[in-house]
This record gives sequence, C-alpha cells and structure tokens, in this order.
Amino acid sequence: MYIKIICVAIIVFLLLKHLIGVSVMLAAPQDDVGVSENVHMTNSAFANFDRVDIRTAMSDPYLANVISTIKEEAFYWPFDEDNESARHYLLLARGDALIEDDVELQKLFLDQNVVGIVCRGNLTIRGNLIDEEVDETAAFVHVEGSLQTQSALLGGTQLRVGKNLAARTVVWFRYNHGYSHIGEYVVAENVVVDDYRLDAKGVMRGRFWSRGNLHRFLAPSPVTRFKTFGQFLRAQSGDIDQNESDRVPMAVLRGEVTFRVDLK
Repeated sequence: MYIKIICVAIIVFLLLKHLIGVSVMLAAPQDDVGVSENVHMTNSAFANFDRVDIRTAMSDPYLANVISTIKEEAFYWPFDEDNESARHYLLLARGDALIEDDVELQKLFLDQNVVGIVCRGNLTIRGNLIDEEVDETAAFVHVEGSLQTQSALLGGTQLRVGKNLAARTVVWFRYNHGYSHIGEYVVAENVVVDDYRLDAKGVMRGRFWSRGNLHRFLAPSPVTRFKTFGQFLRAQSGDIDQNESDRVPMAVLRGEVTFRVDLK
C-alpha cells in the first residue's frame, strides 16, 4: 500500500515539474532575431533599440537582406561579417521608434562600432540626422516606413526609407559616394542635391536645388540647377573662403545660414 502511494506521489511530482517548466518557457520573451548578444544601448537616445552583433544578424533572413542590399549600394564597405575578431553592431528597432537627440552617423561608427540603424516601422528623430563626411565610413540607416527629422545632412553613407523622408527645414544630399533610396517623396522646406546618387519619386513642398545627375526622380517642385558648388555657396552665404566651405552645410542645418533663392 505504501509503495503505491509513494509511486503515485513521484508521478505527480514529475508531472508538476514538467508543467511548470513548460509554463516558464511560454512566459519567457521570444527574440525573433535569435541574437546571442542583444543588449539595450546605454545611450538613452536609443532606448527603443537593441544592439545586435552584425555576424549574428546575418543569420536572420530580414537583417541579412538589409545588409546585403546596403553592401551592394555602398561606394565603400569596410566591414567583414565573417571576421570573428571584429566587433560591429546594428541598432535594431522592431517597430516604430523615437530618437530624442541628434544622430551623428560617423560618431556612431567610430565611437560605438555601429554599422547601421535598422527600424522596422516609422522612425522619428527630434534632432538632426548628420553625416558630414563624404569619403569616410559612417553608419547606414534603413527605415521600413517613413523617416521624420528636424533636418538631414547626408554625405558618404547609405540611406533607405520605405516611404517618405520628411524634415522641418532642410535635407542636404552631398557628394556621389553616398546613396539614398526614398520609396516615396522627400518633404522639406529646402532640398539640396549636390552631385549625389538619389533615387526617389520627387520633392514635395519646398525649394529644390540640384547639381549633377539624378537617378529615378520625378520632381513636382521646380528645380533650380547650379553648375558649381561654389556658385551655390556664394548664393546662400555671400563670399566664402574656399577653405571654410565644408562648414556651410552644417551651418545651414544649425540655422546659422538662411537660404536664398537667387543663384546669380
């Protein structure tokens, strides 16, 4: 009799242990990327983002496709996803995301080894989106939905936006080492395309200046062409020392230089 009671108790104990284990597994949050090193950024500006090791990200079909597409479009790709000693990361938001500060793409790469920002929803940047460098490496940006920012300066990096790129003041595309694919429209008070590879349906709402060839581009806004960057700078800022011309785009973003229409 006692033996039967003991056997029943053991069976009940094992069943309860199994059921508790299953409940814990179901309650645990599931990570669809399967990232082993997937920690939140210490920078509060990226509170909605996870930091994903780029080599591990290549095992996820969606992220692998993003990286492969950016890599094909990049003028220069310095990252080796197969190098086990290299530590590079993606900042990943799985839905809509908000960044409260400026996003400086070269600093992200140099200071935090961030290769790119990937947002699977809409991305709002309360500050400016900045890539001052036209030749050196900076983090790329991939947004599945729309991207809204105060202003944007895009140099040698790659930007992909599924819908609209909208800025309150200015979007400045600078030099042909960079590339931007905008699924819909660039919406801003002022848009400058200076010898840059831009693919978009067109510019809405504001004034539009362009130099060099445009890729697939239909522009509802009137286009003002300028022959040289110096001509454009003189029109915007008066007589400028050529050695200081590189600071003008940032001065425009910061509101230190006011746009003028006349290019004569």
